[in-house]
Amino acid sequence: MQIEVGRVVRSKAGHDSNNIFAVVGIDENYVFISDGKERKVQKPKRKNPKHIEVTSHMLLPEEMAANGRLKKALGRIKAEADKSSGGNGNVQTGYDRG
Repeated sequence: MQIEVGRVVRSKAGHDSNNIFAVVGIDENYVFISDGKERKVQKPKRKNPKHIEVTSHMLLPEEMAANGRLKKALGRIKAEADKSSGGNGNVQTGYDRG
């Protein structure tokens, strides 16, 4: 899977590691991620692509239109992951860790 606007990702490094975010922008060297709570859509976190893990989830543009909607959409994804993984909160990525 590739990194694109709307893709849900998990941070692998930094103080925000293991948190999920949505990609709200991309430039040549960095991706810009937001969760609607700590990192607002208007002021996203700049992150090196090596430090994020791509998931299979995509958000619709209307889910990313406002901080509250984004926070709710990511919360729903995290709740689904908690339910399916027995409560460890890990969002399924597109990679097999075998």
